[in-house]
Amino acid sequence: MIDAPAIGSLLGLVAGCYPRIDTPLMRVMDGLEAFPSIQLASPSWSPSPSSRLSSESPSGPSVVYAPNIVRLVRSTTLMNSRELYVESARVIGMGDWRILWKYILRNSLSPLIVQATFVVAFAILAGASLSFLGARRAHLGKHGERGTGAPPAGMAGVDVSRRLPLPDGSGDQRAR
Repeated sequence: MIDAPAIGSLLGLVAGCYPRIDTPLMRVMDGLEAFPSIQLASPSWSPSPSSRLSSESPSGPSVVYAPNIVRLVRSTTLMNSRELYVESARVIGMGDWRILWKYILRNSLSPLIVQATFVVAFAILAGASLSFLGARRAHLGKHGERGTGAPPAGMAGVDVSRRLPLPDGSGDQRAR
């Protein structure tokens, strides 16, 4: 889910700067947005241990949440590319990638940070929903047999589900 802003920013910058790539890329993003995010996220939290998309790999949640960021960065790229400071940078001979990095991406950071916080919140909600439905990734035992079905250690909400001792010493001691 953290890679969605990076992937979305790169694709949005490319789509906004190069019109030949814009239309095909945005049609692919439209296709990804046509499906509900829970439906696209379900393979990434698959109970199948051999699944290529897992909650631990960046490709699962990034595919689900990247289209929103691509659209946001593309729109700010199109808007900022018409500004006078971008035109003056082109006149003095700056390359496209340097202009994108120095002027356009820096001016896209404010809305990108806001959108990234929503991506994290939606990813946690999707993970909690799928966990509630029982779509947790099962762990394998020593010889490849299915394990307990406990969530991976890096998944958001795992520490909430364990009963850790409170500062006053009360609470369940099993989590150690």
